[in-house]
This record gives sequence, structure tokens and C-alpha cells, in this order.
Amino acid sequence: MTSSDMDIIDQAKTTFRELSRFRSFYGFLASDRVGNPYRMAETPLALKVTDVDTLANTPAMLRVRELFVQNKNLSARREWYAATKNLTPEQLLIAAQIAQQQQWYQQAILAMAKARYWDDIDIRFPLPYRPIFEQQAHKVDLPLTLVFAIARQESMFAADVTSPAGAKGLMQLMPATAKQVARKHKIRYKSQQQLFDPEKNISLGSRYFKDMMLRFNNNRILSIASYNAGPHRVSGWRKKTGGKLPYDAWIETIPFNETRQYVQNVLAYTLIFAHHLDQKQPLLSPAEKQQLL
Repeated sequence: MTSSDMDIIDQAKTTFRELSRFRSFYGFLASDRVGNPYRMAETPLALKVTDVDTLANTPAMLRVRELFVQNKNLSARREWYAATKNLTPEQLLIAAQIAQQQQWYQQAILAMAKARYWDDIDIRFPLPYRPIFEQQAHKVDLPLTLVFAIARQESMFAADVTSPAGAKGLMQLMPATAKQVARKHKIRYKSQQQLFDPEKNISLGSRYFKDMMLRFNNNRILSIASYNAGPHRVSGWRKKTGGKLPYDAWIETIPFNETRQYVQNVLAYTLIFAHHLDQKQPLLSPAEKQQLL
């Protein structure tokens, strides 16, 4: 090995060490490369109670709360948007705190993102419906952190949302997919309205993801991509790469930007939820790292 080769290797190690400081997919990858622990960089908000109370009791915020209490969630979200669109970053953080206290998880997460404050893990990665997630993850033998990560990416824990494509609920299931999964696994399912029920949605969503895991030999990369883009597309992408690419290169070749980001986010979120739940787990298993895709 020439001195020039050694310089390139040293340069790469320096870059990986710098990247490993970040709480992100690439930061976690870099940590694995240089053997560093994953950095979570957690700094919870420290807000004055009086500031929170003042904003919470404005007429706009009181209207939001009343609409959510009456289950007029669409109107509540519109009112929230109107109430927060002109807030300063500092006020947005207060609004995020209010939303967390009221269990408006999606609004809390969005307010933190709009304020560009990334380091309060409690607010950005909450643990709602935890008993249901625990029960359903255990039932299908999936890591709890993974099921939480999918729901966080899919809906930001808004149980009543419908996507423009028609996907519904916490784990954003298409009605046709839900019906197929329910029939296959003999799960009682009568109407797509049931997809707004957290227990039914998590039951069907976790079972569907388990089907992807079984289809792709327990490879989470392929299963996560399939949950977003569909298993037939993922199988087609694998044919094109011919089982010759390492996992990180294969992720970069995913032709859909949305699916590529989706895979990276869910894998990273899995580690963040593991930290939140005081669990230790790697970004990827040895088998996932070794499998060529």
C-alpha cells in the first residue's frame, strides 16, 4: 500500500469520525465504520412555565384545544396552522411543548421541525399507544423500536389521517392492503373506517410488515423499502442490481427519492427509539450487513 493510499484511508477515517457526531442515518453508518458509539445529542427544551401558559391560553390555542376535544380534528389542524404560521422560532418551541402536553403528536413534531430544533427526543419521538405497540410487536415477533419507527415516519402518530393516495391511520395502510392482510391472517376487519382505530391499524400494519420480513428473509432494508414502495418494485430493483451491491450502496441506488429517504429515516428512527426506550441495538445486524443486494 502506497503512502498515497494511506493518506486516502486516513482522510476517510477523519470524515467518518466527523460524521459520527450526528444523529442521522449517515452519522450512525459512520459510527459503525469507526467503532464509535451512536451519538444522540439530546438537549430537552427548557421553557418557562409562564411562557407556555400564556400561549396556551390565547384565543387561537383555546379554539384548537376545543376542536380537538370535540373530535373535529381537521378543523383543529387548520386552526393550529393559522395559530402558528406567524410564530417566531422561540414561540414555535412553546407551541410544540403545548402540543406534546395535549398529545397532539403530529403538531408537536411539525412545530419542532419548523423551528429547526432537532434535539428534544421526547417531543420529536414520543411513545404514544405504547401498550398497543408492545402487544402487537410481540404478537408478530418484531422489534418494538421498528414498529414505532414506521409509525413515526408514516403518520407522526396521527391516528386519524388519510394521505393523498388514500393510506389511512397510524401506519398508513391502503384499504385494499388492509383487507388482504386481514383475510390472510384471519383478522376481523369490516370497514376501512377501522383503520382509524389505533389497535386495528397497528395490528394490520405490523402483520403486513412481518409478511415483508418473511418474504425478504428478515432483511429490514428490503422490508422497509417494500412497505413504502411495494414488494414487487423492490424485487425488480434487486434483479437490476443482481445481488452484487453491499447494503449501503444498494440503498443509494433506490430509484425513488421518497423510498430512499424512507429507508434511511426508519433505520435511523429505530436507533433513536431504542435510545428512548433504554435499549441497545445496532443500526443493522451482521447478517444484514453481509448480504449483497
